Amino acid sequence: MNAKLQEFFDRVKAEKEQQKKEHLIKLGLVDDTKSAPKRIYSNVWEDGWNYDNENDNYYKDVNEPVAIDVTDEEYNEILKYAPIPVEQQKTREKISTKYADTIKLIADILFFIHIIGGVTLFIILENYAFIAIIAALMYCLLLYPVLLGFSRIVAAAEKIMQE
Repeated sequence: MNAKLQEFFDRVKAEKEQQKKEHLIKLGLVDDTKSAPKRIYSNVWEDGWNYDNENDNYYKDVNEPVAIDVTDEEYNEILKYAPIPVEQQKTREKISTKYADTIKLIADILFFIHIIGGVTLFIILENYAFIAIIAALMYCLLLYPVLLGFSRIVAAAEKIMQE
């Protein structure tokens, strides 16, 4: 067998075994007789923590849980009743509708017009340049986010009305 392939199989088996142990511990299936003491270090003091002068850190001694020994058949039976939870990534669904996209396009166009206009007025108006900068910043910090939020509200409303 190819050495890289064997290395891959070994790594996947080790990951699966670690995942199995973590799952059993999360389910509370631990063997208290095999739990090993473990020292956890932190640079922040919490209630019940001691100070270690040698490491210049706080520490706490805890018993690290050890999963019980189960066969593959027993573990498959456990998975029937308590499957491994799948991490759900929160992804923002892009809602694209005609009116929401139009509002966003108008907001983007106004954003660039105000930036270009603010820079232009800053160059033209030497004595009152701060007014141009304040006007451009007010748009960028206030009106643009409001218009983007409004476009998302419109998109959500349109999606609800379609259902």
